[in-house]
Amino acid sequence: MDAPLHFVRNGQTIDEIPISDLMGPGIVIDVRKKSKNGYEDYHVSVDDFKEWEKQNGRIPHRAVVFILTGKANFYSNATKYYGWRTEEHARNKDVNELHNPGMSEEAAKWLTRERGIVGTGIDAMNMDPGDLDDDFRAHRVLLPQKVWILENVNEKLAQLPPRGFYVLAMPYKLKGGSGAPTRLVAVLGYDPESAAFGGAPIVKTSFVSIVLALIMSKLF
Repeated sequence: MDAPLHFVRNGQTIDEIPISDLMGPGIVIDVRKKSKNGYEDYHVSVDDFKEWEKQNGRIPHRAVVFILTGKANFYSNATKYYGWRTEEHARNKDVNELHNPGMSEEAAKWLTRERGIVGTGIDAMNMDPGDLDDDFRAHRVLLPQKVWILENVNEKLAQLPPRGFYVLAMPYKLKGGSGAPTRLVAVLGYDPESAAFGGAPIVKTSFVSIVLALIMSKLF
């Protein structure tokens, strides 16, 4: 999990994020077809989210928004996961030739201003598209608004429905840290319209523990 300090000078550290901000109704937006299972530098747009809302209803307030790209299927293959196009790029572990789908700057602004989300996640190495890695535009929009970012979510994300679950994010409480390994739990059967106790989830089905890729092995 990236805390605001990851990009914001004197920003909120991982241990300073309130517990109330580490949970919320979850949604999954599936862009696997558009990104060719994570192969392309697809920019998830405002239109993608509006299209999702036409099919699933308005994104809940204080939601945790996950982007499903299919990239996690290649987690054990560094060349495919990092998106290197040539053997030379892979051999040199070229950080200038990384390719992955990600959230557009405009979508990040829309989600923070219009939907008031608390967190984001993606099953890829970076929330920003590969062709914009040097700018980190989504990071620079989300983190100053205290919207945390989860990257490298594993393939079990594909098992979740588009909505109807509650997310509990549990980062390691590293004092002064800009980020930390994180465990996620999804509670299925959550209905935000009937939630009680100030938004706490009503559990209708069993807990489904989704242990997500905690942290990427350092290749560099």
